[in-house]
Amino acid sequence: MEVAGTLLNASNLEPIKGMMVGLHSNLEDSAFTKLPLDRVARTDSRGKFRIKGVAPGSYRIYGLQDADQNFAFSQKSEALAFSDSLVIPSFEQRMHYDTLWVDSLTIDTIVSHNYTHYLPDDLVLRAFQEEINTQYLIKNERLTPEKFTFYFAAKADTLPTLKGLNFDENDAFVIESNPRNDTIQYWIKDSLLYKQDTLRLSLTYLYTDTLNQLIPRTDTLRLIAKNVNKQQHSPKKNKKNKNEEEETPQTVFLQVTSKASSAMDVYDYVSFTFPEPMTTIDTSAIHLRLKVDTLWKEVPFVFEQDSVNLRKYNLYYDWDFKQEFELLVDSASMYGLYGLHNDKIKQSFKIKNEEDYSSIFFNVSGATPNAFVELLDGQDKMVRRVKVKDGNADFYFLNPGKYAARLINDTNGNGIWDTGLYEEKRQPEEVFYYPQLLEPKANWELNQDWNVRATPLDKQKPEELKKQKPDEEKKRNKNESRDNNRR
Repeated sequence: MEVAGTLLNASNLEPIKGMMVGLHSNLEDSAFTKLPLDRVARTDSRGKFRIKGVAPGSYRIYGLQDADQNFAFSQKSEALAFSDSLVIPSFEQRMHYDTLWVDSLTIDTIVSHNYTHYLPDDLVLRAFQEEINTQYLIKNERLTPEKFTFYFAAKADTLPTLKGLNFDENDAFVIESNPRNDTIQYWIKDSLLYKQDTLRLSLTYLYTDTLNQLIPRTDTLRLIAKNVNKQQHSPKKNKKNKNEEEETPQTVFLQVTSKASSAMDVYDYVSFTFPEPMTTIDTSAIHLRLKVDTLWKEVPFVFEQDSVNLRKYNLYYDWDFKQEFELLVDSASMYGLYGLHNDKIKQSFKIKNEEDYSSIFFNVSGATPNAFVELLDGQDKMVRRVKVKDGNADFYFLNPGKYAARLINDTNGNGIWDTGLYEEKRQPEEVFYYPQLLEPKANWELNQDWNVRATPLDKQKPEELKKQKPDEEKKRNKNESRDNNRR
């Protein structure tokens, strides 16, 4: 017998080349983790596999990125795939037709041939890597005197507890962490403290022991400052001219990255990103002016700290099409943690016209209640995300260009794609692609019906988006490139 199908990356339906696919006649779930696979094959450049020499019977089928080459799922770091259904090989007789030609226009004879076709031949496996929850401290670093960082192996619900051994840790830091709490930065407030070459501290955090249980662990650490730059926060001096008796200090300003495109999207906002935490921002020194006829009128706005990045602040306003604005920020209105202040900022921008945009409206069927759709660019990167409401996923105010779409059946409703877990026999959340690229023009509206299960999963992702190209296409492109170079 033979068993055939396709193996795809569960998160983006990308074909996976060179991954092992195998069968187990032992139907126990533990067989995959303890016993070697009975019959195996490897996927080709299209993600296709064909397992030959299979005896009649019932099997479980698995995919495995076998890191330790023991033909079993023995490491959490190994990518895997499994099917919820049993595989029962079978065969049937089919007819194949050959056409014999007298010449290029005239058919002589059509010859029929019987052959044996093996089933199933359309299995689809979705490969994933389990989330590694083993918690430990990967490393710590203090690349500059003012800041040190801890890197952990897994996300955490709480921050670690820090106690200074040669300093008082109370109100000594501004703590910046990412949403997973696996990268935590401590910005030292007091200059007397960050000027110390070595900081000694104890760090208490949750650690995964040999029984896979989280237990408190305390490490004693010595943080030595690297890349010490004594002139980092001191004013620079200009070179002395012949007619000058004294050197003139040059002001060092706080570096502010302000994002305000000259052609602003109507849904966008102005952002300010700083190299260090801020102590003072005087919003009365920030002026947003709207051009009314030939005059500039100051308008109110909303200014908020970003919910994810504490060193980023956003300015919001209810923009309207074709409006012109001027943004002014007075000097010394924004002070960083280490005493530097901003230089004067002045930017002008205009809101795009309504006719510059396009829209795409999806009428979705076959999705679960918590599904959401991600609009993608031509490189498979997310542009925007909306939840499916009443079977609709609407994208307004799009810039003309090529777009793809990906739908995620968000089973747990947390707003992100979640991987699977073999121990609980939990598959990764389902992902579907709209099977073609869309290219709306300016001032266009596209209405697209999308049944996410109408097209087989292995044929959904548009070829233009696939990073894993078939070997024959790579060879053809290589030959074409070689011929062009010769010319």
